[in-house]
Amino acid sequence: MITTLMVAGVLALATSQQQMDTTFAVRPGGELRLEAVNGSVTIDTWDRDAMRVRARHTGRTVIELERSGSDVSIDAQHRGMPQAVTFEVTVPRDYSIDIEGMSLQITVAGLRGAATLENAHGAIVVRDVTGPVDIESVSGGVTVENVRGDIVVSTVNQAIGISGSRGNIAASTANGSIVMRNIDSRSVDASTINGLVEYVGTVYDDGDYFLGTHNGRITMSIPAQANARVGIETRNGRVESDFPVRVEGAREGEHGFILGSGSARIDLESYNGTIHLVRPRGR
Repeated sequence: MITTLMVAGVLALATSQQQMDTTFAVRPGGELRLEAVNGSVTIDTWDRDAMRVRARHTGRTVIELERSGSDVSIDAQHRGMPQAVTFEVTVPRDYSIDIEGMSLQITVAGLRGAATLENAHGAIVVRDVTGPVDIESVSGGVTVENVRGDIVVSTVNQAIGISGSRGNIAASTANGSIVMRNIDSRSVDASTINGLVEYVGTVYDDGDYFLGTHNGRITMSIPAQANARVGIETRNGRVESDFPVRVEGAREGEHGFILGSGSARIDLESYNGTIHLVRPRGR
């Protein structure tokens, strides 16, 4: 009976909620590196030369925090099976972040530095970042909004959505759609195996745009004033265009035409899906 009570007491202590809330000075331009197995991470910014770290976790988890110059490292260490940790971290706007996890829900907003995120399971949302964004996921949807910097995104089993952003884009998934809207980019490479791909944005004269899917629809928005050489390939799908085009050198499953001077390059490939050419709304 005594042993049972002691074990119960230990379990209650281990599973009880602990809270961490600390604020300390940091220099802008540093980097936050955060590692956690599961739970959630929310990164926000403010106009202070300081970092605030809040965490909720069980007694089986120890939060290790290290500082080196302007850089900060946070690591969630577990005794026994990993427990969920909820992080809420506020950093200076001129900061970069590097987050690595297994089953995390990640939200990042307001940075003026780079965001590097690696995660296996869990949704990732990045918005209002001025700097490069690099996201790698296995089974988590990715949403990127209002980014001013190059974007590299890869996931396996979920969709990718990118909107209101400016910079080069490289996006890939195996089982999910890729939707890009209100984009300002000179280089886009977006491909999936099972899902649709959509691009609505600029087509620069020196631009290079590739949209590819094996089993899915492609929608490509091409402004009326665009100068581009367009190559289209589909085996079991069809090509639809909301505006007249003059096809040149057509072969089975392959089509091509030139708009204006043909300076930009647009390649669209779908094995089993329709390829649809549209005009931007209002243009």
